[in-house]
Parts: sequence; C-alpha cells; structure tokens
Amino acid sequence: MTTTILAFAAGKATTSLPFNFQFYGTAISTSTTLQVVNTGAVFIGTGTVPTTFTCATAPTYTNPAIFPYFGSTAATQVTTEILGTAPLRSFVIEWTFGSNFVTVTFEEATNAIQFGYSFTTYSAAGNTQLIGVTDSYLRSLLYSCVTTNTPIAQSATMPQYLRFVPSTSVVSLSQIPSLTQTATSPNAFTATSSVMTVLFPGSYTIANISLPQSWTTLTGQTVTSISVGLHGLISVQPSSYIDSPGNIACSAFPRNDLGLEAYMPFYSPSSTFTVTYQYGQETNGAQIAIVFTNSGKSVTVQIDLATSRTVYINYGTVSVPTYYAYGVQAGYSKIVSCSGNPSGSGWQKYSSTASTCGP
Repeated sequence: MTTTILAFAAGKATTSLPFNFQFYGTAISTSTTLQVVNTGAVFIGTGTVPTTFTCATAPTYTNPAIFPYFGSTAATQVTTEILGTAPLRSFVIEWTFGSNFVTVTFEEATNAIQFGYSFTTYSAAGNTQLIGVTDSYLRSLLYSCVTTNTPIAQSATMPQYLRFVPSTSVVSLSQIPSLTQTATSPNAFTATSSVMTVLFPGSYTIANISLPQSWTTLTGQTVTSISVGLHGLISVQPSSYIDSPGNIACSAFPRNDLGLEAYMPFYSPSSTFTVTYQYGQETNGAQIAIVFTNSGKSVTVQIDLATSRTVYINYGTVSVPTYYAYGVQAGYSKIVSCSGNPSGSGWQKYSSTASTCGP
C-alpha cells in the first residue's frame, strides 16, 4: 500500500495509473498523464484544462475527464494510493475537504470507475458540483449538476458510491427480436442518488450515460452505456446519429440512424426536454430512472439493470407535440406509434425474446 500526497501548482498536479485501463475505448497506459485538479476532477492527457466549474458555463476543453465532485472549492489535501496486487489492483485518488472526503477509484480488473463520498450535507455555499465522466471532444457525456447539498442519498454513517463502466460497447444491426408491450409496473424505484440534471454543452443534443453495471438490452447486447437525446429519445448505441431527428414518419421505423435500439418516450423534432437522471437500487441490482420534462409535464424511463431485455416507460401527462413518435425499436423490430396520445396510460413494459439473425 503506497500513499502519495500530491503537490499542486496553480490548482493542478500530475500523476499516472500503475496499470493499463480502458476509458470509452481509449487505452490509458502507465505513461499517460493524469491531470488532477484540487477542486475535484481528473483530466486525461496533457493540455490546458479548467480548475473550477460552474453549471452555467459550457465546457470547451477536449480532454477525456472524470468528475467525482467538480466545483470551485479547493481540497485541503489530495492523495493517491495503490491497493491490492496485479491483476486486481485499484488506484485511488482522494480529495479531503476538512473532515469530509471524495474519492475516485480505478479498478484494474473491470475497467470500472467508482466515486465515493463520506458526507451527507457537504457543499460550499452557493456552489454546484459536476458529477460524471466524459470522453474527448464532449462526444460522450454524463454532465450531472448537483444543486442540492448532497450528491447522493445516504445514511449519516456509511460512505456511498456511484459506479461507472465507461467502456465502448460493440453492437450490430443483425437482430430481429420478438417485442411485446404490456401494461406492467416496474419494481419500486429506491433512490441511491439525488436527481441529477443532464447538461448538453454547446450545440450538442446527445449525452452518454455510463451505467453502474452492465445490462442486456432488448436485442441481447451487453452494454455499459446508453445515450439520451434532448429531443426525447434514448439510444443504446452512442453516436451523433440522434442529433437531428428530422420530421417523424412511422413508416421510416425502424431507423438505422438511431442506433441498434431506441426507446422513445416522446421523440420529436419540435420539442426539447429537460433530462434528469437518478440511480436506484433494488434487491437484485442497480436501477436507473431517466425523466424527460417539457412545460412541467414528464415522461419516465426506468431500467432495472439486473433484468435482461426489459424497458419500462411511463408516458405521464406530457403534451403531444406536432411531430412525434413513441415506443421502442430494437434491431429490425418495432412497437412505434406516431398518432394518438399515450398520456395517462401508466407504466408500459417493453420486453423481448431471444433474437435471430437477420439479413
């Protein structure tokens, strides 16, 4: 066990991982520079990086980055520590804020990143913190601004954690699952994080969410991330394809440009949504809830990550836009409608059976 106290200049210090690591498909070697800033962030690679953050400022840097608790308050001390032995080592960076701490842990065996928090109410007055991960050029994002006093829902005595697996999932479009839709509620959502608002910096209309554990999708793919769209869509295949939805025509579905799978609480070129994200935990594993809100009305997508091939959508009471589609597409299969109003229909469960090879 080796602990090192980092020495900072102008709010930054450098370190490196003791093992190779994959981050959104990019190899991080033992010679790759990690820039640690004392306000709660790690930037991968060299170059100019910010040392403070506010939610009102759209980022402009191009480094892949990790944000356990990025804001404008400097830690009193930052340390690194190597735990375990190869091939099961962990590399821990810890920021100390008075009697509180925040950690980020890199896991050698899993390529997972874990954030840890010791506190329940710590926040500098008036600050907002950024929690999440991003690849280079902001193409794959989880920008979650925490505006309340705690980043996570937890007890006063136990540290709590957020887990990300930011690897790249390779998928294909040769899947024809058999889809079904039933009026079925998901397991009760038990929050383990505060509600976090997903930001879309600059002209971006997509954001990537790194899942806390792997999940088997409607087409049977195992993925560790999904993309959300400002226009009311979730895609399994992170890409820029969902940037501009264009006019909606149901005859065009399933649309390859939306990725391998798409879940559409209300996909519309004429509407933009505020998107929020929250972790949950049930007996069998992690849950996520993604809420799309427009004009005070919301649609919710819930995924119980331990349950394969299942997605739940509650269409709520959202206003029907001029052009829209709702439902799901998976490979070459679809349950999609472009007319009517599903509002008030309660939870709808979309599930699939084993896929077969397509053309």
